[in-house]
Amino acid sequence: MHYGEIEERAIRGQASPEQTAELLEEGIAVLPLPLPEAAKEPLQ
Repeated sequence: MHYGEIEERAIRGQASPEQTAELLEEGIAVLPLPLPEAAKEPLQ
């Protein structure tokens, strides 16, 4: 998506602090949100 290989769309998921730093270094905007304990199950 970031490189124009597929159409842009909103995505969601979980990333470790290291993965978040890598995304930011690539210029990919991320929005960290605190999750309540009940939401820490798989998102799908």
